[in-house]
Amino acid sequence: DFRVVNATINPICNSDVILSTGIEGLPVTFSPVINSTDGVIREGTLITVSFDASTCGMAGVTPMWKIGFNSTAKGYIVTTGGVDRLNLFKITKFESDSSFYQLSYCPNSEPFCECPCVPVGANSDKYLAPNVSYADFRFKPDAP
Repeated sequence: DFRVVNATINPICNSDVILSTGIEGLPVTFSPVINSTDGVIREGTLITVSFDASTCGMAGVTPMWKIGFNSTAKGYIVTTGGVDRLNLFKITKFESDSSFYQLSYCPNSEPFCECPCVPVGANSDKYLAPNVSYADFRFKPDAP
């Protein structure tokens, strides 16, 4: 489960994303940048990730995930407020065990560089962050 952390009145908007165990999190939506004809998101497809939180739209903030700097977390972390087609992720095979998958952040900085996607993990404070190795964030698909 994922949880948002913030001290504002509307905790979903402009919030940091942390990995939560034992606490009910918010539903997450994966949306492909280019829709498939069969509605399936395949490995390696560019996606946006959002919390299912319609209240943010009314506040003028998106529940879409992005990478942003956070001085409290001492670095770049996953947070909300992303922009469609600029804040992209991919579901890729987990590097050390191909029976699992991981979420990777894919910086969109064309035409300036072809930046590689980097795995997202949880840091020591459980913030989701790119390229951290404190706690792996991996998942296994449901069996068909």
